[in-house]
Amino acid sequence: MISFDYRGEIISIYGESGSGKTILMLDSATKYKNSLYISTEGKEYQARVVSIPKINSTFSESSSYSELAKEIVTASLVGYELIIIDTINHLYRINRNYREFSHILQIIKSFSISYGINFLLGWQVSMNYKVSGGKIMLFYSDKIFKIEKKFKNRRYIVTEDGNKYCFEIKVSTITGC
Repeated sequence: MISFDYRGEIISIYGESGSGKTILMLDSATKYKNSLYISTEGKEYQARVVSIPKINSTFSESSSYSELAKEIVTASLVGYELIIIDTINHLYRINRNYREFSHILQIIKSFSISYGINFLLGWQVSMNYKVSGGKIMLFYSDKIFKIEKKFKNRRYIVTEDGNKYCFEIKVSTITGC
């Protein structure tokens, strides 16, 4: 569903809670030989991982910016093709430290360029559907997709130019509609 146009690209996806961001990011990992999935929200993702066959990811959790930076540096040495961070702005929503948040995104941008690592970043939205740190998301992202939840399992990926692509979340796969 989400594809990278070149190595070293940063794609951001955002949507309300339960919109399918995590499952979509995990599905993207199945297209890579080796990827790293980093959760900043604890182990909530683990129940979703079980339902996705063919996933070739290493999983970790980071509860601080320094842990997240160490994970990215280590990942570059290991040679991961894709790093997924779910969600990148969770720590920012907790401590509102713009400087640290900006610094981690600078590291991501630098490593995407220097090592050709693709990054897929999930972003949380607030109750009024605004992205926490939205301006910085616009600055650091090469592509941005909004995820809309329409029906029980039906979702839409909305591109920056307004095109909509339908997908459905099934037990172990994501399919087009």
